[in-house]
Amino acid sequence: MPQSPPPAAPACSRPTRRLPACVAPALLALAALAALLACAARGGASGPPAEPAGGQEFLVARKRSWSGVAMDSVGVFSGLRILQDFQRAAFWERQCPIHVLAHGTDSDVEVYSAAYNECTGVSDVVYYKVFAGRFVKGGGRGGGWSNDEELVNLMSDLGKKPNEYATVVDYQGCGLFGLDRGHQAPVASFNSDEEAASMTNTPTNLSPQNGYLNQQTWKFLEMEMRSKSEDADDDDVEEPTSFELITGPLYELPDAFFTNERGAELWEELLWSGGDVNLNGQPWCDLDEEDDGFRSTPLPKAGGKAREEKVTCHTGRTKMDKPSDNPNKLSIHYQRKKKMFPLRIPLGYYKLAVLSDESSYGRHMCPYVMDQTGQCMLVSLDVLLKLAHLDLDDSDLASLGGLEIQPEKSNKMYSAKVDPKFCFREGGTIDKRKLCGDASHLNNIRVPTMDSYWQEREAAA
Repeated sequence: MPQSPPPAAPACSRPTRRLPACVAPALLALAALAALLACAARGGASGPPAEPAGGQEFLVARKRSWSGVAMDSVGVFSGLRILQDFQRAAFWERQCPIHVLAHGTDSDVEVYSAAYNECTGVSDVVYYKVFAGRFVKGGGRGGGWSNDEELVNLMSDLGKKPNEYATVVDYQGCGLFGLDRGHQAPVASFNSDEEAASMTNTPTNLSPQNGYLNQQTWKFLEMEMRSKSEDADDDDVEEPTSFELITGPLYELPDAFFTNERGAELWEELLWSGGDVNLNGQPWCDLDEEDDGFRSTPLPKAGGKAREEKVTCHTGRTKMDKPSDNPNKLSIHYQRKKKMFPLRIPLGYYKLAVLSDESSYGRHMCPYVMDQTGQCMLVSLDVLLKLAHLDLDDSDLASLGGLEIQPEKSNKMYSAKVDPKFCFREGGTIDKRKLCGDASHLNNIRVPTMDSYWQEREAAA
């Protein structure tokens, strides 16, 4: 993946004004020292991480070196670490406060846990389970959109204003650009309980997701998990078969997603020219702002005035003729109004589903990566972890054998073996329409792999 110097990490700062030359150096030195002490008092580079009320995990911005944020009490993924010291961590905004929040209902039903990134407004990891008792066909979608009380309380304790973190109003108007309020933990997997379903309709679980992906590949993958859970449900088993999953955003993808012929066309449609992949045909960044990158063309409203909703594609120091020239160098955001929180739009997503040998199916692992245009590949666990910058070495999954491919007669509860025939349910929509390709046997994804994927997908259309 091509590299470029990361943007500067956010820092504590204060406004300055012109001072007489004789006193300026001394006063500015004192001001700089005071700013550093203030940062340290809030848990900055010179001090230990702050612990807000409620005991939630918290990592402050600007800390020079750390091993990452650990997530506990997330089932077999407990001990997962969100890496923050890789070369492009600043571009991913991983060197920002990350808060781990657990969500459950009054009836003590666990719904999901999320590692919310304060800079992007999108959780870097969401953990949840899928089993048949939690969903019903034709069930509702909860009680509508609302703010996450856990997040609001945490931000309030930290002295944050509502425009400094993701709230439900920040998603309003995103549909003008074909963006959905994309669930990471799917509402349909919890719709047997309205309170649990409603809990998924909050910004901590959402991201600005292209509707074409959300209503196609993403939806059908979620349906795959539910179908397998239903098929495996057995009244004679004390613990029903349940998939454990983690999912989250990707801000960089293998270059082959953008350089294969069909993928290049789709990304140009999405960002620059408009097309079917936009749903409503409105490209995200078709206006060149020169040194500031690209943005969406202002949309008209009644009276001839321009709407405030916009998508921006910042390029930093990289020069491009079109934003689709290299999406990996773009920082893409949706912003409803100028003074509202800018939500970062991922380039794609990862999804990792696992089963233990105690399930009705036996041990299985299905790691997927996909982009906003709907391109999808089944990959190996190692490739997924590398792309998502996650570490499972100290997790329960690792101690139970899940980081290595186990032989058939192994007594380990988990295995990193990926079986495409299991991950693509025969007769399911993913299988029939060839919406996902198989790269699980490869160490990386190259253009020939994507070309073969598109040949099969277009032949099945």
